[in-house]
This record gives sequence, structure tokens and C-alpha cells, in this order.
Amino acid sequence: MKETYFKRVHAQTPTRMWINNVSRSQADKAIDAGATGCTQNPAYTWKMM
Repeated sequence: MKETYFKRVHAQTPTRMWINNVSRSQADKAIDAGATGCTQNPAYTWKMM
């Protein structure tokens, strides 16, 4: 299996990738690709509603 960009960055640096303002499916894909977390700006969520 090919190593993802997120996983390479994680292995080579102290950087941890977070995904911002995403849908549930995008968050799932990002975490599967090696992101270490997701965050949501409350203003963004409010605007989407």
C-alpha cells in the first residue's frame, strides 16, 4: 500500500495534520488518509445551517 502524504509528514516531522470545516464523509476520508483530527469553526457550522 502506498504511503499517504499525511503519513509521510507524520513520520518525518512533528507536524500533525488537521482537517478544518469538512463534511462527515470528508472527515472520514481524511482520517483514513492519516489526518490526526478534525476541527470545525463554529461560525462555519452556523452559516451552513
